[in-house]
Amino acid sequence: MPKFVRQQQERLIPKNDRMAKWLHFLTNEDDMRWAEMAKQDPMLEMAVDILKQASLDPETRMQYEAREKALKDIASIRGDGKREGKLEIAKKMINKGMALELIAEMTELPFEEVEALKNKLT
Repeated sequence: MPKFVRQQQERLIPKNDRMAKWLHFLTNEDDMRWAEMAKQDPMLEMAVDILKQASLDPETRMQYEAREKALKDIASIRGDGKREGKLEIAKKMINKGMALELIAEMTELPFEEVEALKNKLT
């Protein structure tokens, strides 16, 4: 660590060096600088979020984790609902005799999946 500090002071380490950013982060004693560091690198931002979560008292952490799980569940349900909607539209388009390439393009479903859906319907 002393060698790193000396090289940093002598400006021998590039400012955007990822290892240097992590060393700054790990040796930082001022919690207020974490937010500033997080803005410079997405990985550091994730580390700051994890540190904030870990520093919560147990009850608050449990509430935080429950909320995060609920948000992920909601996003998953919405994603599944969108997919089901696309499949229903694709079925209607197949029944109307539309080209499979067009159906795949319009519904953003893989061509192979549209083709399998057509085979299943006939």
